[in-house]
Amino acid sequence: MGYQLLKNNILFPFTGSEEIVQRQAAIEHLIDRKLTGKISHSLKNCIDIDANEFIFFKENKSEYFIKMYKMLSSVLVIVDLLRGHGGVYDVPDTLKCYGDICTYKDLIKNIERKINFKEDRFNIRPAVSDELDFLKNQYSDLENRLSEVV
Repeated sequence: MGYQLLKNNILFPFTGSEEIVQRQAAIEHLIDRKLTGKISHSLKNCIDIDANEFIFFKENKSEYFIKMYKMLSSVLVIVDLLRGHGGVYDVPDTLKCYGDICTYKDLIKNIERKINFKEDRFNIRPAVSDELDFLKNQYSDLENRLSEVV
């Protein structure tokens, strides 16, 4: 996002005063040290699920769920920071990227599609992780399996 935005700003500079004021508002929003510092701290607990989930689960089963819990808790913190910092809808329009996620609002919608927030807890929606869906099904069938064994 940053590279392409900088490239476009250099190649196609704004000439109107209104566009310059909008860019200034976007820059001020992005360089808020408190917000970026808190988000950076929360991002340290996040892992790339798509690239590492199977390897991490296979090698560290005992730590897998702890790591996932920390990551999802960090996602909750990030969502709260983005919502609470002037509101999601107050983010300047010039903060756009090139891809599926175009604004903070789209980022929050993308997260909420995968995670169902209920009373400050999270519930992963079905079809996000096949491994997690499998484990949830096993857990829900646990009572039936135990009664069959007994």
